[in-house]
Amino acid sequence: MYVQEVRLTREIAVLRTKANREKQLNRCVDLKLESQRLEARCLGMGETLRQQPGPSSL
Repeated sequence: MYVQEVRLTREIAVLRTKANREKQLNRCVDLKLESQRLEARCLGMGETLRQQPGPSSL
């Protein structure tokens, strides 16, 4: 799971950079929405990890 979070975080950063450089408003909005979707997905992954019992609970 950690590797997926790192990959998603990197993708979010790339999308935000592209959005900041984008000249066309529609494309900028699309990039920002996609980064928000990925961020929500990444946050959801973190919640899933926190809900799972750790090795100390065995």
